[in-house]
Amino acid sequence: MPGGATGRSPEGWGALRREMLAAGCPHDLVAREIERRGDLRPREAHRLARGWSRRELADRATAVGAQIAAAPCCPQWTATGPGGRPAVGAAWVGQVERWPRGGTRPCPHALTILAAVLGTTIGRLLDYDDHRNLTDAERSEIVQFVQWQAG
Repeated sequence: MPGGATGRSPEGWGALRREMLAAGCPHDLVAREIERRGDLRPREAHRLARGWSRRELADRATAVGAQIAAAPCCPQWTATGPGGRPAVGAAWVGQVERWPRGGTRPCPHALTILAAVLGTTIGRLLDYDDHRNLTDAERSEIVQFVQWQAG
């Protein structure tokens, strides 16, 4: 396996990530390769493709969430961050990454924030397992967010 990619930490995938980025591969392709090789969920693979820890993603999501109004549909988005604004923690990131194989269901608003932070689309953060477990209302809301993202 090129790069000796293993594990669930950014360091375990660093060599593969650097090799693919040096070859001109976009982060979305790096994420798909990490997802495939590691049998990981797409949200976790996208974080690892960026080389970020769960804490780093949580901090970035908190900053973006504060700019576009935090996710009121996600009860986990209730911790208080800088300036008393809503924040999320590394544990929340881990829970959202695992869903629906355990973990916590991310609401469509939180998926929008994660997609913005990770530089991808909501669709690339979801796979068939995710889609099978979404409610009709969540699917409808995701379609609205995807249309909003497309401008």
